[in-house]
Amino acid sequence: MEIEGTATISIAQLDLFREQALEIEKLKREKQETVEELEKLVARLDDAEYMRQCKIIDSTENLSDRKIREMCNRAASTLRVFVSAPALRQIIRKYIDEDASNGHQEIGAMTKKEFDAIPLILVEE
Repeated sequence: MEIEGTATISIAQLDLFREQALEIEKLKREKQETVEELEKLVARLDDAEYMRQCKIIDSTENLSDRKIREMCNRAASTLRVFVSAPALRQIIRKYIDEDASNGHQEIGAMTKKEFDAIPLILVEE
């Protein structure tokens, strides 16, 4: 359904809409910058051993659900994430303040064991 016609708003309301539009544009730019920073953080992902173990799981017959889960967990533990040290330093400098970012919240939601299980390998450039 489409409604046609005109509407009258106050100058104050128009100014508020303009301010909100500018704030939305600013947030979009900041989001894009953050995405670009995070993309630079991961130098590469080594999943060769993981893929090899997944092929073994896929080709093995008559596995119980429990055994499949165990094998998948073992395979996942072989994943290796290589982190760019310069990108990491840049992100730490940008976000290490008293205001929590989304990253702080995500890490904060992880248990110590979960976070420690993620291999972080710094790659000097």
